[in-house]
Amino acid sequence: MTLIVIVVALALELFAERRSGAREWQWLSAYADWFQRRLSGWRYGDGALGLLIVLLPLVLVVVLLQSAVHSIWLGAFALLLGVVVLYYCLRYRAVDGIVDKYCDALEAGDRERAEAAAAELRVRNVHGETLGARSVAETILIQANERLFSVLFWFVLLGPAGAVLYRVTWFLSERQSGDGGVDAPLALAARRLQGILGWVPARLTVICYGLAGNFEDAIHDWRMAADRASADIADNNEDVLRSAGAGALQLERFAVRTAAQDGGGDEDLEPGAVKSARGLVLRSLMIWVTAIAVVTLAGWAY
Repeated sequence: MTLIVIVVALALELFAERRSGAREWQWLSAYADWFQRRLSGWRYGDGALGLLIVLLPLVLVVVLLQSAVHSIWLGAFALLLGVVVLYYCLRYRAVDGIVDKYCDALEAGDRERAEAAAAELRVRNVHGETLGARSVAETILIQANERLFSVLFWFVLLGPAGAVLYRVTWFLSERQSGDGGVDAPLALAARRLQGILGWVPARLTVICYGLAGNFEDAIHDWRMAADRASADIADNNEDVLRSAGAGALQLERFAVRTAAQDGGGDEDLEPGAVKSARGLVLRSLMIWVTAIAVVTLAGWAY
């Protein structure tokens, strides 16, 4: 049943017509704010314990639903619940649309529109250039793990409750302090938990990037990232995905020198690098689904 749910939910995510606002999580902002107002006077309400209080009711509701529909109509309702919850938690399609806008803008020579698309993607700019193609390509590799592979991992492990646990944690960790949302301590606690939940999926995703691209360079760059590991587990996950994914893609083959650099600055990448990053994600997704299918079929045979 898990395999069927994943195939159907992924088909909806990748191919179904997008409906604006159909899967927005604005209700979660209001929900977290409501809890924050009631925990604001409590000494331990801002950190890990406050995060647990926010997460527990949501996960518990999904667990109760899983139990309630488990045996109804030979599991048909459980299958439907799994598809609805997993599809609601997946968010990769948004990245796919932004990639199209970014590449179209670059190819048209509209740098301003390209940077607007990169900003929409929340690019992690670690190279110093102004939202260049390298940072966009690496951000796609990172966000594919956050929006797609980690959700699948926890769904396989814990069912719909696992997908909700990761998705809500990721949503809360993305919220910025000072914008009327969750304050910094809760956001930091969510980011730490997201890093813990994403540690194993990130390494599995890196292996898939290597299998779908250049395995030797991916493993080499993974080791290099491991050598410079920081105390922040979420940052470590991102660094591993960024470095190993870039190695799997061999991003240096896309290097071009922009006119503004006059032969002396850093090199940027051509738009093909961004499209190649998306292709690597889709090939890696095929490996994930194949691996889940093999494990599922082996379980049935056993």
